[in-house]
Amino acid sequence: MFRRTDKLKGFTLIELLVVIAIIAILAVVIILNLTQARKKARDAQRKDDMRSLTIAIESYYDDQNKYPGTLNRTYKSTKTADSLGGAIFGKTGTYLGTYLKGDVKDPLNNSSYYYYYIYKGDSKYTLCAKDMEIDSNANSGSEYCLNSD
Repeated sequence: MFRRTDKLKGFTLIELLVVIAIIAILAVVIILNLTQARKKARDAQRKDDMRSLTIAIESYYDDQNKYPGTLNRTYKSTKTADSLGGAIFGKTGTYLGTYLKGDVKDPLNNSSYYYYYIYKGDSKYTLCAKDMEIDSNANSGSEYCLNSD
């Protein structure tokens, strides 16, 4: 029989498929990590917004000797959920407008994710971020709440 003396140069189909599979696996891992990082960043933004709102609410209290809002009324930061939201969370709002640098809204800004504030009277209030994405320190379920008491 005939023997080939010159070696063929190149990759076999199996070698190419293995390389493509490895690249695909790496791409999936990178995309998943990027998605988690984005969720963590949005949760960090929510916590930062909560701190800013708390400072604004306490500044309002220092000036007015009462917390903003009507007793036991819920103010939501999304306009689709509650038209009263701008009174608390808006830069031009009735209560905290002079204490905020800009409108406060959730990083995703849809009707599922929002902030809400409830004035409970007797120098008490609750401020919450609805639906934290991956924060394990959320108080109840997926909400992250700060209370004045």
